[in-house]
Amino acid sequence: MPLKPYSRHATQSPSWKRGVVSGCILIILIGVSCRLINLDQKPYWMDETYTLLRASGYSAAEVRRQAFDGQVTTVAEFQKFQRPSLEKGAFGTIAGLAAEEPQHPPLYFLLTRCWEQLFGSSKAATRSLPAIFSLLTFPVIYWLCLELLHAPITGWVAMAFYAVSPIFLQQAQSARQYSLWTLLMLIASATLLRGIAQPSKRIWSIYIGATILGFYTHLLTGTVLIAHGLYLLLFQGFQFTRTLRYFMISAGTSLSAISPWLWLAWNNQDIAIQTTQWMTRPISHGDLIRAWGKSLTLGFGAWHYQYEHLLSYLSIPITLFLGYAIYHFWHFTAPRTWSFLLLLLGTSFLPFLVADLLLGGGRSTSNRYFLLCYISIDIIIAHFFTSKLHPEIGHAPSRLWALVMILLLSTGAVSCINGALGKTWWGWSEFDVEIPPIVHQVSRPLVISDLSFYESFRFAHQFNPDVHLLFPRMPEEDFRVPDGFQHIFLFAPSDKFLSIIQQQSLNPRLVYQFADASTQFTLSLYRIDLHDLPITPKS
Repeated sequence: MPLKPYSRHATQSPSWKRGVVSGCILIILIGVSCRLINLDQKPYWMDETYTLLRASGYSAAEVRRQAFDGQVTTVAEFQKFQRPSLEKGAFGTIAGLAAEEPQHPPLYFLLTRCWEQLFGSSKAATRSLPAIFSLLTFPVIYWLCLELLHAPITGWVAMAFYAVSPIFLQQAQSARQYSLWTLLMLIASATLLRGIAQPSKRIWSIYIGATILGFYTHLLTGTVLIAHGLYLLLFQGFQFTRTLRYFMISAGTSLSAISPWLWLAWNNQDIAIQTTQWMTRPISHGDLIRAWGKSLTLGFGAWHYQYEHLLSYLSIPITLFLGYAIYHFWHFTAPRTWSFLLLLLGTSFLPFLVADLLLGGGRSTSNRYFLLCYISIDIIIAHFFTSKLHPEIGHAPSRLWALVMILLLSTGAVSCINGALGKTWWGWSEFDVEIPPIVHQVSRPLVISDLSFYESFRFAHQFNPDVHLLFPRMPEEDFRVPDGFQHIFLFAPSDKFLSIIQQQSLNPRLVYQFADASTQFTLSLYRIDLHDLPITPKS
């Protein structure tokens, strides 16, 4: 159901509309600018370096054999695994994913490979691709609001909230597939609603294309397809209407198209389980609830990693407000409207929630899986505020809710400006930038780390090309510090590895450490200077 018809006075004096749209345009421009600046400034976080690995065509097994062999290498040599390789080609990208990360279909990684071959493999070039996908999402959100609510003003407000939502800015500047996937799923949702209202082969062809591309971007497309199917069954019943027939053909075509990759994923399910094992690590219900609160507030504001615990407290009023907004949406819109967004919310989040509650783990804490939930929330609160700002007969627009809307948008804008101009991202790489300057103070440094392959692959990007790296070969007990280096750094060494170093009559001294009690996150850097020890030339 669209918003209530405006009064005669409001129709003749649409100044409130112009004011809201003007404010939204300003906020949208801020959000667009934040997506496009400083793309090359922030360190790559771990998942981004995996995108680089897949786009290069090398497999993780090849990198382990060539770089994690206990021999000294340089950052420049190591970075060949993070640029497109002509030898490996696109087939290397597909083969690496199929063998080592079958839960990730190849479309985005192939697009990244092509993009880097055209524009280079700098951070700015690589991250500009998801930024473009994020910008293309703006008009699709507006289109979805028109199809769902027939209210252009709601579309403007929803775009404004999307523009300064920190979670979407973070994904827009992250070399991962989630911006593309969000764009494709919104196109699919808008075309579904258009196909229901005005069935045509052209519209349903677009739907098929969006869902196929969506499946080859992320397998979570299946949850969206389930939401769409439930929505149609709810309002079409089991009558075999033309709309239901179109949807069944579309869903069948999409599932047939992705079936080769599903077959690969099924055959390599042991690998998929192993690489996603982090989601099943035990987490208490209290920590789970706090993580949900922080994820919810990340849609409206973000702070430095050290102060993230404050989000748990801010999530309480935000949750209460959102509950009221959802009730308002349910009460003042038709079932065909509210059920669409609530089904999209439910099928996106509830499977992860139920799995965590029954089986344990933190699947529901990965907010990047729930971007459609954030979009749904943006549309719901956009409807809420536009209805509250709409002048009723004999009443002025609510100043209270106008102030709340300004406060939320301002918080998002400040967070996004701070994030875009900052050197790091919230919760991803705050402390990576503090260690390289320490290493770069000396000539010909050697950095040694026994971090896991996944973590080590990330931090090498922060150092100058001539910095030497060494990843010990297992078992660590056989490790010996190589000759020929006077300045040696131990990056985040484990207690066991540090003990092995100390047994070699060396005296590592701590030069940097950070520890956060609330998250158990720790990071350290030790330094060994061998000025007074004889240096044996390397053979």
